[in-house]
Amino acid sequence: MIATQSPYWLRLNGLWVHLEGVTPGVDVAMARPSSSFISTDGYQIWQRAPRGPRSWELNYTYATPDAIAALQAAAAGVGGSTDTLLLDTTMSAQNMLAPEDCWGDGAAGWALGAGVYIDGIPLDTGVSWEISCRADTTYFFGVVTDHSVGTTVGSITDTDGDTDVTLTRQSGNPGVSASFTTLADTTITVTLAAAAGKTAWGPIFAETATTPTAFVIGQGTPCPVAIVDPDITVNRAWYGGNTAGETSWADYSVTIQEVAAQ
Repeated sequence: MIATQSPYWLRLNGLWVHLEGVTPGVDVAMARPSSSFISTDGYQIWQRAPRGPRSWELNYTYATPDAIAALQAAAAGVGGSTDTLLLDTTMSAQNMLAPEDCWGDGAAGWALGAGVYIDGIPLDTGVSWEISCRADTTYFFGVVTDHSVGTTVGSITDTDGDTDVTLTRQSGNPGVSASFTTLADTTITVTLAAAAGKTAWGPIFAETATTPTAFVIGQGTPCPVAIVDPDITVNRAWYGGNTAGETSWADYSVTIQEVAAQ
């Protein structure tokens, strides 16, 4: 059996495990709480949280031992919820930042690719993001700012000292961008330095070797998760021929629940 190239990776105790063998057709449920009421003058008022936790329903017909061992260990509490992260590479190729990190309360402006007119992030006190990244992987960061061309805007560093990128305002769109490849599993810090009266629009941090052509709101990956104990279905089948006999195998299903979502 050749394991499927699943887009899911689980970080457990600081190490990434590829969750291979996932059956195609994963349901990702969103749980953003909301409520509505009608005021005395007849207007309907709709309220909702900034975002809600997601859950992934993974099914395995032919599970790889490493994937099931990692999921069962995480469900048993190995590593703790703060260290157990789920990475979805279909999302990380778009924008790994949390959605609320991609806009602020500044003046609206165009993001990368002029596809979204978005509220800007004031840089009067600066801003920074931390992202858990995998080894030997190429990443892209881009953001639109109103700095003058040639101005040093910020930096990209990591916890191991292997990554040290200076961000400079260039001409064109997005204006500030950089690509780099990690040498080891690490935490990357992207910093836009304090600059009075300056604004940033539509930051993208993506797991990709190519420059994105348009801004996509942050997908919040990797994210802290809790693993529900995997359900097991035992299958049995008879086979004939010269070596007739019976074989059995186990199918697994598991719910992965996002925690600590704001």
